[in-house]
Amino acid sequence: MSASPGLLVMILAFALACSGPQSTQSAVPPTGIPTRQARVPTLDPTRSLPSKVEDVPVPVEAVVMPSPNEGDQVGYTVPGAVYQDLVGWYDVMLPAGNSFDKWSWCERVQIPHGDSRIYFSESAGRTLTVSVADGSPPSIRVVRQIASACPD
Repeated sequence: MSASPGLLVMILAFALACSGPQSTQSAVPPTGIPTRQARVPTLDPTRSLPSKVEDVPVPVEAVVMPSPNEGDQVGYTVPGAVYQDLVGWYDVMLPAGNSFDKWSWCERVQIPHGDSRIYFSESAGRTLTVSVADGSPPSIRVVRQIASACPD
C-alpha cells in the first residue's frame, strides 16, 4: 500500500515543524539524560534610562505605555523581557533596603504576579512606588503620591 503524495507532504511538514529549535529550558545531551540549561537574562543591569518620574531607572528596552502617564505616574512595558528578569534587574538597580536618591527605603511588597519597592521622602511628603507586574510583556509603573509616612 502506498501513501498519497498529500499525506507524505503533511508528514514531511509535521516532521520539519517538530525538528525546529530546541527549547532553552531543557536539552538532551549525548548521554540521553535530560538536563536544564540556564536561561540567559534578557536585560543588562549596566544599561538604563531615567523614568519620567523622579528619574527612577528603567531598562533601555522599556517603552512608555500610552496612559495614564502624566505628572506623578508613568508606565512602561518591556518587550522581549520576562517578569523574573525584570524583577532581577531591579534587585541590582534598586536593592531592597537601600535608599534611592533623596528617597528613603520603606518596604518591598511581593505578591504572586507583582513586586513593588516603596520609598518615602519626608521633605517632599510623598511616597515613591516602583512596581513590576507580570504579563506578556511585563510592565513597570512608577508612582509618586502624597503621604505623611511609609505605608503600614
